[in-house]
Amino acid sequence: MKKILNFIINLFKKEKLQEMRIHSTKSDFDKELVEIDEWNQKQEKSKPFANKGIEYHCKARECENPQKAKELYLKSIVNWEKVVEITNEPDDYNHLLNICWEAELIDKVEYYLNQWLAKYPKDADAHFHLASLYKVKGNREKAKAELEFAISLKPDDHYNLQELGRLYEEDGNVEKAIEIYGKIIKYFSDDVDTAIHCGAYDPYIDLCLKNNKIEEITNLVKDVFSKIDRFINGEEKPKIYNAGDKEWYINKKKEFAIKLSNKLTKRIKQLLKEDKILMIESLTVLLDELLTYVEEKSIHFEAYLLEGIIFRKLGKLDKSWGKYNKALLFCQQNKEISKIYSEMGEQLLEENKIQLASIYFLYALVLNQNSLFAKRGLNKVKKTFKSKEKSEKFEEFIENTKNYVNFKVIQEKTHEFFNSL
Repeated sequence: MKKILNFIINLFKKEKLQEMRIHSTKSDFDKELVEIDEWNQKQEKSKPFANKGIEYHCKARECENPQKAKELYLKSIVNWEKVVEITNEPDDYNHLLNICWEAELIDKVEYYLNQWLAKYPKDADAHFHLASLYKVKGNREKAKAELEFAISLKPDDHYNLQELGRLYEEDGNVEKAIEIYGKIIKYFSDDVDTAIHCGAYDPYIDLCLKNNKIEEITNLVKDVFSKIDRFINGEEKPKIYNAGDKEWYINKKKEFAIKLSNKLTKRIKQLLKEDKILMIESLTVLLDELLTYVEEKSIHFEAYLLEGIIFRKLGKLDKSWGKYNKALLFCQQNKEISKIYSEMGEQLLEENKIQLASIYFLYALVLNQNSLFAKRGLNKVKKTFKSKEKSEKFEEFIENTKNYVNFKVIQEKTHEFFNSL
């Protein structure tokens, strides 16, 4: 009963609450109204200190002088200490500790945390802070135990699960971390739009990507998209909040697809750099599926360009060429077109189609005079000439061709040059 009333007072005025006369005896109700009065009085009394604390906190964050910033943090802490003395509220202790953490004043964290736990020994947020304190001091097992306890006290707080998963991840226990992050996904099974908005899926996705567990990510995408589609089609209503309109869920689907596409692209780049080509192909399948929900041209361009490079390295040249052509459809500036033509030139060079490769590299250079990719490709072409005289003629031809801006003209001039050799 008291928990219900404490929740209600954050939403309604006292007179509104009096009108409700919810299921309670008159004496009980009057008693709780007295408690509400006391709570309101404490809030009013603490308000000036809270405002000052917030003001100093904001100034400390903006201050570029470390010593001055520390002084401002301390002033903020003094004011928040007065707030907790007046209110004795867990939320105010939480605010106070967050400022102490931000100021890196670990001794003060410990001091105020001990006060908090003495008054509220079963407050989940307090045990979260205690876990963080153990982690800072290097006692990771105690940190895990405190987080487990916090989870038992407050099972609906996914931040505790996230921090516990992170500890196992940092310790190298990937399977345990994925298991814990998986519980966060389960927690948000009926509230996927909030999970997308607050990034609740990120730890699970990031760890799976890092360990090439693509099937797990694919299954998550299917589940999330399936749930959103049921909301869009009106087949199911959210259990957490009232249903949003169709456009809301369509946008959430796009938001998730964009975020995950960027993560996949980043991972593909990393694997390309490490020359782990065989591990990439399964990522491209998922990436292509996500791109069907993405409208941003820049994401399509980068994704298709990368896929072109991947398939070229895998020897699947028809697929590679198709991806390059797709990437061209989403170019927004000449530099992007130049990059694609340079990659196409590289592929033609690998196929020993020297004349065609020259055309693509030359056009890439015309589009972007500073393109290192185009210059590097033309240098490779130059090295295919067996005589110094032909190499010098090719250098001269490159300089002359820079003035042409039409692909077809460059094509004709290149044919003429090679026929003249």
